[in-house]
Amino acid sequence: MEFSRVEVYRENGGHESKKHMIPLSADYPRIKELDTLYNGEEHENIILICANVNEGLAAAGRILNSCLGSKKAVDSEEDIMNSVFSEDEEEPLYTVEPGLSENAFVIYNESEISKECNENGDWEKRKEKSDIPLHDISGQSKLIIVCDGMFALSGKLMEQLKATTGQIILVIPKHKANTERINDLIFSMNFECYELPVRTQKYYQDLLVQYLDYRGFECFANTAAVISNLMDFRKNSFHEYDIKTLADKAIARAEPCKRLADAHFYIDRYKRDETTGEELLKGIIGLDKVKEMIKTECARALQNKRMAEHRGIADDTYKSIAFKGSSGTGKTTLARALSTIYSEAGITNGIFVEASRSDFVSSYIGETSQRVQKIFEQACGGVLFIDEAGTLVNGSDGWDRGGTECLGAIVRHMDCYPQTVVIFASYDDEMERLFTINEGLKSRISNIIPFEDYTTEELVEIFKSMARGKGYSLAPGYGKVIAPYFDKMIKTDNWGNGRDVRKLLEAAIGIMAVQSKKFSTVLSLSAIRQAVAEALENQSPKKNRIGFQQE
Repeated sequence: MEFSRVEVYRENGGHESKKHMIPLSADYPRIKELDTLYNGEEHENIILICANVNEGLAAAGRILNSCLGSKKAVDSEEDIMNSVFSEDEEEPLYTVEPGLSENAFVIYNESEISKECNENGDWEKRKEKSDIPLHDISGQSKLIIVCDGMFALSGKLMEQLKATTGQIILVIPKHKANTERINDLIFSMNFECYELPVRTQKYYQDLLVQYLDYRGFECFANTAAVISNLMDFRKNSFHEYDIKTLADKAIARAEPCKRLADAHFYIDRYKRDETTGEELLKGIIGLDKVKEMIKTECARALQNKRMAEHRGIADDTYKSIAFKGSSGTGKTTLARALSTIYSEAGITNGIFVEASRSDFVSSYIGETSQRVQKIFEQACGGVLFIDEAGTLVNGSDGWDRGGTECLGAIVRHMDCYPQTVVIFASYDDEMERLFTINEGLKSRISNIIPFEDYTTEELVEIFKSMARGKGYSLAPGYGKVIAPYFDKMIKTDNWGNGRDVRKLLEAAIGIMAVQSKKFSTVLSLSAIRQAVAEALENQSPKKNRIGFQQE
């Protein structure tokens, strides 16, 4: 019994075609319906609306296997199971011979046909940097087109689709479905539109049990834990074919026994020593209010996830948040801790991507949107941390065209990737400025968490913790030297909190290295004093925050 696959060809940037394998859908209750989508007469063109491209391609493979006459008609449940799973691993159900036979289907991405699918329509087309030509599909037949751009069904693609004469399968992620243009294709080109139901964890559990039952094995394992562990391990690469792979491994471990337990489903993996999210939070000095707000956000997101699973729907609630506060208040550290906590709770997949303006904004008009899309694809299902978010757009009057395009693209992709948690980190007033530039941003952020400046006591602890992290202990009396310094510095406008504490420590280490003739792991009091004196000397004139004269 085997998850079957169908072979197709993908065009390779104008060069020779490459053969690819598409896993066939194993969702056997819907196989009959998919089999009848191509009847060879009335509906030769299919639109597959799917949660993600992998599921759409799996369904496309199921249809190809049906329409190309490589199997018998499916009637009984036993026949259905036999059509989905094949005993023979050597031969795929449908093979395209080299040279592209008349039955060969070719896969294109929409971005290989039209660059309009990635352009912001408000501005002129971006300058072309690539010398790879676009494909013209006019007059071609037997096509699978994956709508992979920011926008699906661009005007150019629509024109070329209407000039084709053969069979076409369009794979469109649900969040990119253009209702008006889909209806146009249904009416003018007689497309059949089929929306694949959202596949829940319960669906994958049932699939595992069905496969094991067909192989003659009983499953006594916690299937929910098995599937959850598999999805967490595979992350964005997860596909239902992975279930078959893991099941086969479990069967090999259990044979000749016909009963499978939890121990048979373990996954071999490399895993470095990692600190838990709770341990990360405990290791962060101060920020008690922020930590409580982080825990509340996690509890809320987890409740929404469980409710969505209970109802059998996708969790599309906004989970993105904003951190605002002065420089060096631990926003990046908290973001990494939050990512770990969310991953442990199963809210995200553990991916953490950090980006800033230089990663998003391009000097080429229109290319910024493509950069935004690529970064969201990298962070899909995980956490995207946007550091110094206030610099995304320079000024408040919208004159920064690249920054405005970037912010608009980010807001659109927050809708397209609801499973991705976006964390904006900015200084105190900068988030409000971004909300003014793009009014849609604020409604997509679930919470704005303020970070307060560290107190003198907390800064002393941070200094000690940083020294310990570098392998140093501190000479007795260090607190009496650095505490007065911190008292003065926290009243200035340009105080950098944790960043300036690190600078002070590095300066003290450097001074001791020059002063001491012998190697030592104890940071001397004289080195700390000199580092403080030099920092005060280099400090710009102090300003009162509130405006009252100091006594």
